[in-house]
Amino acid sequence: SAASCAACAVAVAGVALAQAVVGAAVALGLYYLLSAVAWPLRDQVLHSRVGSAQRATTVSARSFALMLGGITGSLLVPALAGAASLSAGLLLAAAAMLLAAGLSVRLRAHEAVATPHATASASVGGG
Repeated sequence: SAASCAACAVAVAGVALAQAVVGAAVALGLYYLLSAVAWPLRDQVLHSRVGSAQRATTVSARSFALMLGGITGSLLVPALAGAASLSAGLLLAAAAMLLAAGLSVRLRAHEAVATPHATASASVGGG
């Protein structure tokens, strides 16, 4: 998920930095292709890590976070595009995606540290 988010950020930056319509179209197509590949993978991870009792709440929270990001982006990116340039607005969006990718990696690193602890506790308690 972090890699796909970073790849999408690179595609958005490609749209921002493209000098011709063809380059922007290719970068935008790449963004949509990467997004189409990433969503089923994210859903699979969600369903494998969240129990059925909490899944609806988790899906709702994810949807709410996506809406908040969309609202924030639709307010900030056009304002920045009007004040500076469209490229600046799109680069801000790409930076936000990279930040999300970085937070995803940090979350995974935290889970990796927490997982051996939980496994060791379970084996000690079970034995």
